[in-house]
Amino acid sequence: MNDYSYDNYLQRQLFEITTGCIVEKLATIKKANNFEWVENDWKPNSYEGFGVITMVGDHPQNELFILRLQEIQKEFDLKLAAKNGDILSKYFQLPAASYHQTVANLLSNERFQQNIVDRDLLNDFPNIVKEAFEGCDEEEYFQPIAMKMIGLSVFGTCVAMLGTFVHEGDYQRITDIRNSIYNQDILADLDIKMTRPFIGHITLTYFEAEFNDSEKENLGTVINEINQKLGEEENIFYLNSTSLRRYHHLAEFLTEENYPKILI
Repeated sequence: MNDYSYDNYLQRQLFEITTGCIVEKLATIKKANNFEWVENDWKPNSYEGFGVITMVGDHPQNELFILRLQEIQKEFDLKLAAKNGDILSKYFQLPAASYHQTVANLLSNERFQQNIVDRDLLNDFPNIVKEAFEGCDEEEYFQPIAMKMIGLSVFGTCVAMLGTFVHEGDYQRITDIRNSIYNQDILADLDIKMTRPFIGHITLTYFEAEFNDSEKENLGTVINEINQKLGEEENIFYLNSTSLRRYHHLAEFLTEENYPKILI
């Protein structure tokens, strides 16, 4: 498994926000099973794991961008409610504190249980990752990575905002650090490996019910209306570091004092 070349990455991201691609993807959406609507409120389902993650809130220049993401979620709610009525219980909008970019997947769910919990490595794992980071090629750059967020796309179970890059070198910075992390023997010994290429994205919404054809059509209409606006905007997501994060479910990504960080 390798990351995309920069040209292929750019081509992929631009295609994923096109009207035709979104309609095609909506035809196959399914329930994520990450959250449940219980007694008029959302409850998270357990999903355990670790990742190397950059929170959008990590960099002070992202403050206005976070507000824009919240506005997009509100517009999504209002437009869908106007078209479908009571539909808000069919999807879950992630809280702003959870907005993030996964830089490197580590272990989650069954693989987390098998390779960390069953081997009694839960307490030692932050130090294992710290040792791996110390073996990586870490550089301190004058400017943060600038990821240009270009529009909403549909994954199998969610809606996410996709990102390209202002500078090709910024994409190289991220893919270099990913390769450096995955090439550490101490992580490979725990079956940590690259399982998918890097995709710049921030997940905003999880589908948590079945949608009929009319609802899918309205979803597509709303996403495309929002994308028309986003195409005229300059929304930049700034990153200059990433760190180990622990999660018990997919709406909260936790850190501790002993969790290592690495520059990107």
